[in-house]
Amino acid sequence: RFDNIFLCEVIEHVKDPELILDIAEKYLKKNGIIFITTPNYYGPFGKDNKGDIDGEHLRVYKDKELKKIIEKRGKIIDFQTKQLIYCAYTI
Repeated sequence: RFDNIFLCEVIEHVKDPELILDIAEKYLKKNGIIFITTPNYYGPFGKDNKGDIDGEHLRVYKDKELKKIIEKRGKIIDFQTKQLIYCAYTI
């Protein structure tokens, strides 16, 4: 088990981000924190969510989309939106 788990620039590359979060949560210690970052294509990059936008990203996230996924899984500790969407949560 781990105190903290970092998923930096990961969830936009996988077909099933919920599965990745399930696995991370399985290995997280009680009161541990999962940190997530993903590019903010809706912010400074100005892209639309059209799936594979640059040949390697399977999806892009709006901050509200990511918040919704996390809020049903655990408690958000910190959430910021700039060039990256950053989220820290505990289960």
